[in-house]
Amino acid sequence: MQKRNRTARGMLFLALSSVVLGCGWLPINWYEAGKGLPFRISLPDYLDTTSTLAPEAPFQYQNRQKDLYLAIQYFSLDSLYMNRPNYATGDYFNMQLNNLRKPMQEVESGKTDTIRVERFSGFESTLIGTFQKDELYMRLRVLETETYLYQILIWTSLENRGELQPVMDRILESFKEFPQEGS
Repeated sequence: MQKRNRTARGMLFLALSSVVLGCGWLPINWYEAGKGLPFRISLPDYLDTTSTLAPEAPFQYQNRQKDLYLAIQYFSLDSLYMNRPNYATGDYFNMQLNNLRKPMQEVESGKTDTIRVERFSGFESTLIGTFQKDELYMRLRVLETETYLYQILIWTSLENRGELQPVMDRILESFKEFPQEGS
């Protein structure tokens, strides 16, 4: 009788474990990324570094199984103003938003929000559209700090939006500038 109870408990444990693992109910472990860069951002430990998303972005992470992607570019304001004396963050944001729309079909853009992160301002918007038969949900954020312009692009499939929205929110909200010595 006791052996049968142990076997039943073992089977119940295995069944519950597969439900917990299958539904993604396990807690997510987070860490701070960006060492050696002028910013820090918290990422779930299941994201892996890559260089295949956007060749010009020095900071790229992905998880193909979870269908979550992140690319961050940054530019020195001094070099931007030198090359474009009439530079404006809003113009850069709109240009990047249009660049994202071009290869997509059936694109819907959310309204552009003016945002503040720490003491810095910027813009954020969402895009939903089809790219190479995949329905995507994207968020573009552009921030101007005292020394850099940051472009943060994070996306997933439209199907995974509900599940990954809290993760995407936490990643975006964790961004902070981390000035390097000598900057």
